[in-house]
Amino acid sequence: MYNKLILFYWIYILLYLFYLITNSNAQEEQPLLLSSPIVQPKQDTLSNAINSIGFVPAKKRLYLSTIKINVSEYPLFQGDTQCAEKHFGEIVNCPYRTLENTKSAKTIDFIKKFNNFSSKYLKDIKIRDNLEKKVREYLQFEKYSLFEKHGKYFYYFHRSGFDKHSVMMRRKSTTDKNEVFFDITKHYLKNQTVFNGFAFSANGKTMAYMVKTLGSKFNMIRFLDENGKHLDDKINNVQFSSMAFAFGGKGFFYSTFDSLKNKHGKVTKLEHHSLYYHQMGKSANDDVKVVTFPDKKNVIVMGMVSNDERYLYIKVAESNKQKFPIVYYCDLKKYKSTSIKTELKMKPLLSDPPGNINIISFFNDEIIAILSTMSNPTNQIIKIKLSKNKNKKNKWFTFLKYKKKRPVQYVTSVGKKYLVVYFLENVDKYVEIYCMKTGNFKAGVDFDFGKITGISGNYESNYIFVGISNQVSPSAIYYADLSKIKKKTCNVKMKMVVDTCIKGIFRDNFVMKKIYYPSFDNKNIPMYLFHRKDLKLNGFNPLLLEGYGGFGFTPFPEYDAPILTFVNNLRGVYVLVGVRGGGEYGKPWHEAGRLLNKNNTFHDFIEAAMYLIKNKYTVPAKLAIRGSTNGALLAAVVAQQRPDLFSTVIAQYGIYDMLRYHKIGNGARYIPEYGDPNKFLTFRNLFSYSPLHNLRMPRSPIQIPSMLLIADETNPQVSYIHTVKYAAELYNRVQRGISHQTNPILVNVKLARKITTASPAEKTIETVVDIFSFIKETLNITWNA
Repeated sequence: MYNKLILFYWIYILLYLFYLITNSNAQEEQPLLLSSPIVQPKQDTLSNAINSIGFVPAKKRLYLSTIKINVSEYPLFQGDTQCAEKHFGEIVNCPYRTLENTKSAKTIDFIKKFNNFSSKYLKDIKIRDNLEKKVREYLQFEKYSLFEKHGKYFYYFHRSGFDKHSVMMRRKSTTDKNEVFFDITKHYLKNQTVFNGFAFSANGKTMAYMVKTLGSKFNMIRFLDENGKHLDDKINNVQFSSMAFAFGGKGFFYSTFDSLKNKHGKVTKLEHHSLYYHQMGKSANDDVKVVTFPDKKNVIVMGMVSNDERYLYIKVAESNKQKFPIVYYCDLKKYKSTSIKTELKMKPLLSDPPGNINIISFFNDEIIAILSTMSNPTNQIIKIKLSKNKNKKNKWFTFLKYKKKRPVQYVTSVGKKYLVVYFLENVDKYVEIYCMKTGNFKAGVDFDFGKITGISGNYESNYIFVGISNQVSPSAIYYADLSKIKKKTCNVKMKMVVDTCIKGIFRDNFVMKKIYYPSFDNKNIPMYLFHRKDLKLNGFNPLLLEGYGGFGFTPFPEYDAPILTFVNNLRGVYVLVGVRGGGEYGKPWHEAGRLLNKNNTFHDFIEAAMYLIKNKYTVPAKLAIRGSTNGALLAAVVAQQRPDLFSTVIAQYGIYDMLRYHKIGNGARYIPEYGDPNKFLTFRNLFSYSPLHNLRMPRSPIQIPSMLLIADETNPQVSYIHTVKYAAELYNRVQRGISHQTNPILVNVKLARKITTASPAEKTIETVVDIFSFIKETLNITWNA
């Protein structure tokens, strides 16, 4: 036994030395500064150690891209070689700091140069027209919103194909014929009005809706009767408002700024947001300000009415001065629709709120709400009992207990008896029905494979509607009448009311499944696979791997026309992985992939690629990866850590400068996720994987993978300057690989200042055609009509 251990030990040493010679020494130059990761993966066994190295013989690396570019052709940006900063004793070069000046002629000129350079190659790809035609074909389907029961009708929105506006439809039963209730294009100019929400009165006889017309900075609220005819009531200059009826539809609450409501001439400041009451049938000039905070200029006040219309409650948020919005309430029982003439006396719901409270149901002096705290963001379902004694405080207690690994996604009340809860457990979706009075379990809900796109229900009806989307069906809507639940432990059988199908696409021809693969430290990582049923596991299939791994967000497979095109017409395999940093297993999973644990996210993704190669789904020469925002950071990092493993990288709206992300655009809000670069341990960790600071040129035959970087000046999440700086470093770095680097590196940054008549939908189609035509050429895939 001892001799065998010695033999394994020496085999491992020899493999590791060979890896260092062929791969690690292959780095011809150092990045801006090399530093080791703070958290190194713990290897439990010898096999894990060898697998983590990811031994790929360098001499056998194959690249299939039909686009080949000599690195001398790339546009170069001459950085400032004298610009440097000192961080905790380390000198960090910052040659591309000047690119952060977005108004600089040099910055704009560099963007135009690489845009024009990249466009030349992208627009010459012959398959573009076929791709665009097929994507448009897969987008031609009927689009339905969830149904909602109001009064005698079921209401929903409907839109066909590429229509820009949805029409509000209704039917008397789930199987009845449709009729148009409200078509915005019949009352306002096409493409010049934005529909911003609606609300029905409890009896369903009146609907309020909010619109913003072209040229107006503020919203207008108008009202329809049950026949779809406009009432005379009209409220102008509304901003940041919810809408709520009271007193059987005779009264209405909304919010706006005092300076807008009482404006005389031009409004220079938006201050003192307040709640107003409108008596139906009266002029908006007679509306009464019922809740205001005269000593607070920068609050936002949102008003809502309880299910039984007895209570008015408001949420008050003051920017940067309180952790959570404060909830107040008022008993409307002592008022009539005509008797509200002055401010209402509001009481705090809880004197010391433990977190953010979202009210789900409010009737009979009891409130059911979702409580989210910093220590428990997975949503706790609580009940608050209103004290009848004025001198006693209202008390709250946990109504339904859920574990951290069972995060609640959505809660709604249905009818007067039922509470519907949607939660995750082991990355599986569950919908359960509980008694609203006792909290006892009533039934589960059976539904088809796919992503839950929404759940609807209301106080006036026992109907529940659930939307499901999967990778071959854009939307199926199911419903059930909860009043028909008889047994305590039975599952509710949902009936389909709407199913959208794609011409020529049949579910039986495809495989959609979830499996698990092991991480380096033996965690089960969820993986979703989507491919044609006739796929052969020959180890040479084109494969697109995608992940996110950040902010506790849980991506699920859903209908995506470009992905369907990739799978059906390019015969590819699409894989989505739930790496650490997401919310697949609740808060612990998120914590395991944020701050100093961020390297777990990268290791999990690399292990996914190795699992797929090992199980003959693909090979490095046929493996593409894609990510957006945090997912783009993930894609860039793993491509740098394992350039031998991937052939194509698509990175959209990425964060690449991890030492200055908090100073670029709105990046400071991401400090809780990535950490503060001004702190020593965080700095060392960020520096260990920051894409901008860890670029290196592999030695032949390993190349930097084919890359397509996409950014948009108008993207509010991540500044396009990250992409511009990363492009400058990439183009300079690859000059050292002139002897063997031919994989293309293309960059497209859309500038808002560029005049275009294309609609947002057309721009999206153009982008996805760029992406998948690039994947097609760099993986050398055959098109199948």
